[in-house]
Amino acid sequence: MPLFIVPGFGGSVMELYALARLLPADYSVYGIRASGSEPGEAVHERIEDMGSAYLAAIREIQAHGPYVIAGYSMGGLVAYEMAQHLVAKGERVALLMLIDTGVHERYWPADAWLEHSKRRLVHHARRMRRLAWSELAPAIAHVTGALLKRVGRATGVAATIDTAGPVLPETLRRLRRAGLIAFAAYHPRASGLPITLLSSDVNASNLCDPRRVWRKLTPALTIYDVPGSHMTMIRPPHLPALAAQLSQCVNAARAGQ
Repeated sequence: MPLFIVPGFGGSVMELYALARLLPADYSVYGIRASGSEPGEAVHERIEDMGSAYLAAIREIQAHGPYVIAGYSMGGLVAYEMAQHLVAKGERVALLMLIDTGVHERYWPADAWLEHSKRRLVHHARRMRRLAWSELAPAIAHVTGALLKRVGRATGVAATIDTAGPVLPETLRRLRRAGLIAFAAYHPRASGLPITLLSSDVNASNLCDPRRVWRKLTPALTIYDVPGSHMTMIRPPHLPALAAQLSQCVNAARAGQ
């Protein structure tokens, strides 16, 4: 069975190239390139549309299941949508793997908000203990502003789109913008799909704990913790641990066939 991997924001397969190189040599690994990367291609602003388009692409390679699909970050939402489409068509998904995938703030469950708020307050309190008295007031103002901005995004009061500045080429900025729009709009529905979640160290993240999100959406969640933050888990020195855990999950799925 080939392994299909959906990258995160921007849809660049190079993001996960180093991970693919660390997987066993007998794997067939396909990275799903974002539509819109080439001239004339549609740029999708809905997770559902991404799922339909990318599903058509993988079925050109593998017409029928069982399928092994993984997605990193926002790519996990696309993988989740693809898996639901496949099951609805009567196909089997042997493994659906989400690599540190969360949802937009507006869809965090209450316990995820509570855990995130407590963790961030502890984080900022530890930083403030090292500051001089003259630095406390600006630090408190910064933390308060960050909290209000996050709450604003969750309630729709603040803007949700960030074009990531001028440092990216126009094509990548357009894809990132589309990804952010899709991410902000997508509210995953509950399903009975078995999900394997590879979760980064939540204490190193300013995101919510994805385990609290997916426990609400499936009764069949398997969780593996891997070292590093959301961004560093896919880079050295943490990358080999992620590759080893991913390989273990894929091997188990292949052995079950």
